[in-house]
Order: sequence, then C-alpha cells, then structure tokens
Amino acid sequence: MMDNIITHIELQQYIKAKDYKLELKNTYFQKLIEEVGELSEVIRKDIRLEQ
Repeated sequence: MMDNIITHIELQQYIKAKDYKLELKNTYFQKLIEEVGELSEVIRKDIRLEQ
C-alpha cells in the first residue's frame, strides 16, 4: 500500500517547479521514451524468466 499517492496534476506541478524549461521539451520527451524503453526491456526479460 502506498501512503504518498499523488495525482498526475500534482506531479506536473512538482516537475515544473523543480526542472522545467519549455525550450527543452523535445529533450524531455526523448528522455521519457528512453526510460519507457528501458522499463519495457526489464519487463520483457522478467516475463522470459517466468516461462
């Protein structure tokens, strides 16, 4: 059970307050895609181990 549940709006506000530069939006998107790819790879490997 998670005690510190936040909404996506709260997360967006936090990110904007900490590290948000509109001119880097493409860089942020590319980094997001990279992280999703790494997560996908780990999930895929985990699924192979279960079979």
